[in-house]
Amino acid sequence: GPTTVPRCAASKSSNAEVTGLRERQARTLADFDNFRKRSERDRESALRYALFGPLRDMLEVLDNLERAIGAQGSAEDLKLGVQMTLRQFQALLERHAVSAVAAVGQPFDPKIHEAVSRQESDTVTAPTVIAEFQKGYLLHDRLLRPAMVTVAMPAVAMPAAEAPAPAQTSPAEESVAEAEAEAGSAETAD
Repeated sequence: GPTTVPRCAASKSSNAEVTGLRERQARTLADFDNFRKRSERDRESALRYALFGPLRDMLEVLDNLERAIGAQGSAEDLKLGVQMTLRQFQALLERHAVSAVAAVGQPFDPKIHEAVSRQESDTVTAPTVIAEFQKGYLLHDRLLRPAMVTVAMPAVAMPAAEAPAPAQTSPAEESVAEAEAEAGSAETAD
């Protein structure tokens, strides 16, 4: 009788609810898949064009170098133009968080300096950079290139207490050595 009708209606209602949940799940999975694909495309695009801004800024430096090459004028004018372009390029590097590594006069740090030569010095107490052959650079806090440097090393002087004493023998040791030498020569004579 009457009890079978509600069970059938409840069953139809449950089936409709399950079907609705499955459809929502399928839409959610599709939305997530689309989001994942869009994120991957965005990431690839960001990587591909990561240098867009800095490279666009460098085009100004390139333009100035090309103008300098094509310019008519004295060597002094050319030098001034190159100096201006150098300052422009240095400002561009600073704008993009590139900074020079401190070198001359600084304590030697193998994390940012590469020693290409070294020399002893009585004027330093710790390894110290005394000359720079090529500048090093950092991008934020990451090393782009180490500075190529000459390092002054403290002179190594042995204290008098540790210096080896000249070889001296006592008169007793000398007579023992002479006796052994005579005994050895007597044995070889027999």
